[in-house]
Amino acid sequence: MSAPYKIALPFFLATLLAVCAACTGLFGRTEDPAIEKLFFALRIETEGQLVAKPHLLGETDHRLSMKLVDPVAPEHTRLAVELLPTRLGNDYSIQFGLLLSGVSKAPQVTELTLAHGQERKFQLLDGSAPLTVTLMLMRVDSPEFDAWLELVRKEQEKMST
Repeated sequence: MSAPYKIALPFFLATLLAVCAACTGLFGRTEDPAIEKLFFALRIETEGQLVAKPHLLGETDHRLSMKLVDPVAPEHTRLAVELLPTRLGNDYSIQFGLLLSGVSKAPQVTELTLAHGQERKFQLLDGSAPLTVTLMLMRVDSPEFDAWLELVRKEQEKMST
């Protein structure tokens, strides 16, 4: 092999490896391993009546918002929920905000700490009627979340038969 090929071949192979690694994501991964995908199951009640039962997916350190609007007047928000989960050791600190049309005049805000798989029931009292919220948090990449999904599937199968 001549001298120019002895220099060019390793350079070519290194360039090819770098291009392949970039295409497959081996170098410079953009996904932050500190960000966790989280599942939130909520139950919102006022005066013993179920208002909403949303299930939401989000990530740590990212604000998660949900709005239910009036179908007749889409500019009118019936329910707004906002969550900001952050990792706090083994637990999660969650800034929680809720606005329910006709009950709360301003968003009701609280902060709570939950562990993975934990469910917490709390009340927001600033509106014309107390709001009772039940909040459960799970990591999406967990056996507990998989088990929860399986339970939901079984319930849906029972309801459809």
